[in-house]
Amino acid sequence: MKKQHYSFCKQQRLLVSEDFQQVFNNFTFKIHQKNFLLFVKIHSDMTSATSRLGLAITKRKVKRANKRNTIKRLTREYFRLHHHEINIPVDIVLIIKHISDDVSNAVFYQQLQQSFVEINHKLNKYYQASDNRNSSNG
Repeated sequence: MKKQHYSFCKQQRLLVSEDFQQVFNNFTFKIHQKNFLLFVKIHSDMTSATSRLGLAITKRKVKRANKRNTIKRLTREYFRLHHHEINIPVDIVLIIKHISDDVSNAVFYQQLQQSFVEINHKLNKYYQASDNRNSSNG
């Protein structure tokens, strides 16, 4: 059995604005939740790539700094514990639509959980479709 690494190192983060722009301009699909939106872009080089996470949480959407920090911490923690479940290397950017102060951490975490399930489902469908196209061409 393969040992899972539950780290969140610098290689797993989207850090520079060019990386964010690349995801926004060339996303494969989006995942909508009540409070946030995830842009997902599949890596073109799947051999050496690892899944990466970017967070775009602005003061305009989330007024209180402690709430912004909580959202960032919950998202990074969820990604750290579950990124190994994503079979295909992707870049994921989370953008807050609107969130009120009364949204609990449990509700936000549940929305993250639903989003990751949906990401895996869409990735599986995407690759089954591309496999079918490749096998019919060959």
